[in-house]
Amino acid sequence: MLKTIPTAQLRTGMFIHDLGLSWWEHSFLRPRFPVDSPETLQRILATKAKTVVIDTTEGLDVADVDARPSPPSQAGFSAQAMQPAAAAPGPKIPVAVERAAKPAAPAKVSLQQELQVARKLVREARTAVQSAMADARTGRISSVPAIQGLAEGMVESAGRNPGALITLAGLKTKDDYTFMHCVAVGTFMIALGKQLGLNEDQLRDAGTAGLLHDVGKSRIPDSILNKPGKLTDDEFKVMRSHPQVGYDMLREAGYEDSAALEVVLHHHERLDGKGYPHGLSGADVTTLARMGAVVDVYDAVTSDRAYHRAIPPTAALKMLLASANAHFDEPIVRAFLATVGIYPNGSLVKLQSGRLAVVIEQTPEKPLAPQVRVFYSTKSQMPITAMDLNLAQGGDTIAGYEDPVKWGFDLSKYTEAKL
Repeated sequence: MLKTIPTAQLRTGMFIHDLGLSWWEHSFLRPRFPVDSPETLQRILATKAKTVVIDTTEGLDVADVDARPSPPSQAGFSAQAMQPAAAAPGPKIPVAVERAAKPAAPAKVSLQQELQVARKLVREARTAVQSAMADARTGRISSVPAIQGLAEGMVESAGRNPGALITLAGLKTKDDYTFMHCVAVGTFMIALGKQLGLNEDQLRDAGTAGLLHDVGKSRIPDSILNKPGKLTDDEFKVMRSHPQVGYDMLREAGYEDSAALEVVLHHHERLDGKGYPHGLSGADVTTLARMGAVVDVYDAVTSDRAYHRAIPPTAALKMLLASANAHFDEPIVRAFLATVGIYPNGSLVKLQSGRLAVVIEQTPEKPLAPQVRVFYSTKSQMPITAMDLNLAQGGDTIAGYEDPVKWGFDLSKYTEAKL
């Protein structure tokens, strides 16, 4: 039986059917879930929900619990509130990612400090991916060890400050899109893996998988890869072959890392069975493949291509959530949202004051209040002196996201996203 109750009456042991919040107002991976711990209860109380819908057939009713006073409500988002709920036991994970965690954690540093290291990593990763694809055309994959080493460095960078690599992930030109897309997917696989609780060895495998996921495109003609118009049926058939081609190339070269092979082969599979190359569905789509599917699409739609214009990052996140459960795994989509933020780094936003700003860094405990750099007034329709604001400290709030193309802005002028 479904019952609407005041949030203050929630107790451990109840089952949430609906929080009554929009997707950006909470960080839970599933829309329905048990209140299985005091920590989960506190996370709910930290949201803006005044009432919630509980399911008394799945958990306790109000009458089933005692009348102890509820824990105090917390305004805004707490650090715990931004940690996604643990995903339920789900699809299989390749053996290659089931290793012991490394004990040492890198020391945290500022975004500015880590950007210096991250820029070097991204440049080296781009070169390594380019070399891997060049090798692949001749039947060799000699640069894979270098890619694995770079993935290790990317994991360490993400441990010091995950925002640095994410800030640089969107940097692409027409000439290097394929290579930089692989670097971005590797970056997002590591960042998402951290959010999902993977250990360092698993993160390295996930990063390697992302860096190699499109290696099969080395055998796809540029005339198809960069065609500005719609592909013909025959051209689309060739394009859809790249996961199998990449997998076969790696296997023929003696590469046996099951984590990377899994993502290379299955990052275009979908939960409803409408993906390719094998039309897998449900539990047959592994966790790593589900992760790869989400980050691959996110980076693709937020990048300019010959055949489509980039959409704003927040619009891309909304699109992924709208396709969750049909195409994408909803818990993983929500974990990715918690990873990059509601307004990801590099997003153009409009503030309530009428100023335009670019997001430069996330505030994990307050996802609706990142750090931004204001540079334009919509009231005067004129540029203003650039100034950094930490919206978590008050003074202004985000009214919504904007499309930089509409305004004709090159946001790289106002961010640290430079190689």
